[in-house]
Amino acid sequence: MKTTIKFFLLLSLVGGLLFLSSCTKKTENITNVTEIAPLPYVIGEIAKYDLRLLDSIYTEAWVEVYGFPSIPYVAINNDTIPRYRDIHPYPSSYDYYDGEYYELGFPLAEETIYNLVVSSSSGQANASVKFPGEFYIKSPDEVETWLPPGEFLNVEWKKSVGCEWYGLFFYWDVHYHDEDGNGYYTSIDTLIILDSLDVDYRFTASFLWPQPSADYDVIYAYGTLYTMAATGPKIISGGQGNVTGKGAGFFLASYYGDVLFFDYWFAAQYKKPEAKPTFEQMREKLRERMLKLLK
Repeated sequence: MKTTIKFFLLLSLVGGLLFLSSCTKKTENITNVTEIAPLPYVIGEIAKYDLRLLDSIYTEAWVEVYGFPSIPYVAINNDTIPRYRDIHPYPSSYDYYDGEYYELGFPLAEETIYNLVVSSSSGQANASVKFPGEFYIKSPDEVETWLPPGEFLNVEWKKSVGCEWYGLFFYWDVHYHDEDGNGYYTSIDTLIILDSLDVDYRFTASFLWPQPSADYDVIYAYGTLYTMAATGPKIISGGQGNVTGKGAGFFLASYYGDVLFFDYWFAAQYKKPEAKPTFEQMREKLRERMLKLLK
C-alpha cells in the first residue's frame, strides 16, 4: 500500500511541475490568430499588485497588437510602452511591456483615467479606462490558511471606488486515497468573474471537496487565490471590447489584492509545496479570455 501511495504522489508532483512550467512564459500557447476576426486588434492591461501581507507593491502594463500594417507605436497617457518582442509565428503581431521586475515606468494613480493609443500607418486605435480605487483583502487576514476537509472558504475585501467588476483567480488541488492506497485527485484552475459588486464570495464545501466516494479520505490539499478589482469590459461570453478607431479589442485597469495560500495535510509526510501561480499565469488567463472573445 505504501508503495502505491508513493507512486501516486510522485506522479502527482511531476504532473504539477509540468503544469507550472507550461504556464511561465508570457507568449506561449497563443490562440491561433488566424481564427480571430476582424483584424487589427488590441488586448492589454495596466495593473497594480498591492500585496499588503507580503509588504510589496508592483505595477505593470502589457499590450498585444495583431494585424497592423506597420509596427505600431504604443503609449499610455503619452508614456511610451516599449516593444517587448514579436509574437511568433504570427506576422504583424507584437507584444509591448513595461514593468521590468514589475516596476512600471510611470505611476498608477487611483481613480485616474488612462488613455491607450496604438498608432500605425493605418491610423489609431484607442481605449480609455479609469483606474479603480484602493482595494485589499479584509479576510482571511493571513497569507496562509489551514483549510480542513469539509470546510467552506469565505473571502471578503474592501469595496473599490469606481470598480466595475471583481474577479477571482483560484487554483485548488485535492488528493484522496482509500484504505487500499488507491489514489484520486481533483483540480480547479479558473478565473471567476463575479456578476455583482458584492464585497465577499463563498467557495462552498461541495465545490472545494468533491468527495469521490465515502471510501476515500483527503490526504492533502493546497491552493492559491488572487483577487482583483477591475474597470473596463467584463471578459465573459458576449462581452464587448472597448478599443475603438482603427482596431478592436479589450483594455483593462486592474487592482490586485493579496495572494492567499490554503492547505491541509493528513500527516507530515503528505505535506506538499503550495501552488503559487505567478503574475504571468494570471495575465495568461486574462489574455486567453480576451482572444477567445475576439473570435
